[in-house]
Amino acid sequence: ESPSGNSVSDIITLGDTIWVGSSKGVSVSFNDTTWQNFYGNAAFGTESISAIGYNQGVFWAATAHSVDENGQTLPEGSGLKYTTDKGQTWNSIPQPIDKQSDSLVTYGINTLRALPVTVKVQNLIYDIAFTPGTIWIASFAGGLRKSTDMGTSWQRVVIPPDNLNSIKP
Repeated sequence: ESPSGNSVSDIITLGDTIWVGSSKGVSVSFNDTTWQNFYGNAAFGTESISAIGYNQGVFWAATAHSVDENGQTLPEGSGLKYTTDKGQTWNSIPQPIDKQSDSLVTYGINTLRALPVTVKVQNLIYDIAFTPGTIWIASFAGGLRKSTDMGTSWQRVVIPPDNLNSIKP
């Protein structure tokens, strides 16, 4: 058996372990020969993988699918999954979205207008990164966000508005 899908979004290698994210979910090999595919199982269903990440024994996958809206097929983020036991069990986190009232972001003495991202359509995660104690995600419509509690809550990361090159607290 080989990894599922014909469109690969990302690959992570750790010694003999290979994690693959694709249009047909997550696949993993622990010996470079046999593969386990999670597409179609209870944790993933038929979700595509838009990003994967690995940090200190935890494997993360961002999930997405397509929706038909007003005659268009559009991508929609459905959240994140992570496993601490090499795929035996999976934890699910919903796609981060804002409240309609989240239209201002404070950074030091600055208050910036921010468009609240209140839908999952075109809000999908394209990258996952880590610093000590923090997971970072970059989303197409959702911007840059970080979590210090394993994805239970997310904070928008302030980046300069288009009319500025930098911003200081």
